[in-house]
Amino acid sequence: QLKTTWPLKEPGWTEPPPGASVTSAEWREHGVSYTLTVSQPDREGLGPFKLFNRDYERKIYTGYSKEDGQYEGETVTQGHRGVWFQVHASKPIKLLQYSLSAESNAWTEQVWARRPHSWTMLGSNDFQNWTVIDSVRDFDGISKTENVCEEFPTQGNANYYWYHRLVVERIGAGQEEGLLALSNLVLRGQLHIEACPLKEPGW
Repeated sequence: QLKTTWPLKEPGWTEPPPGASVTSAEWREHGVSYTLTVSQPDREGLGPFKLFNRDYERKIYTGYSKEDGQYEGETVTQGHRGVWFQVHASKPIKLLQYSLSAESNAWTEQVWARRPHSWTMLGSNDFQNWTVIDSVRDFDGISKTENVCEEFPTQGNANYYWYHRLVVERIGAGQEEGLLALSNLVLRGQLHIEACPLKEPGW
């Protein structure tokens, strides 16, 4: 097993790879391929690559209630309603921790309410059946500090998955536009490494 941070970030890695779009991006690092996908384009059209490459510029997503912050759109993942952010790796990964950072400029009450408040991290090996890895409800502690990620360990998770999906189900209440804002999402875990070919004594 190899402990790794994924997607892997390199210094100066700021531009989307060839073929990236507003909803997906693909690349290969250190023998592992990654596909990033979001359920809807962000309002500025920055694309998912900008969400995962430690670029702290805000990404805005729509579909949440102005009154209570609950997601009101049609996107559902096995009973979990909300805008989702997904990583598909070419090797199964056991998620150990993930980090979120919210919008880091113009901190008014309206902007503060754009932060995620309730979400679920899911894992799947077939893109159809999803298992809850972590669930957070009514969290009000994502940092205002610029370029600071709030960390969430996935205690007790012993399973490896090809797909990991974060579903944001609720934001802050009382917002004028019903917008979700994220600036960065980082996932850390262990790759599943098989020992092959098997070596026999005297080989």
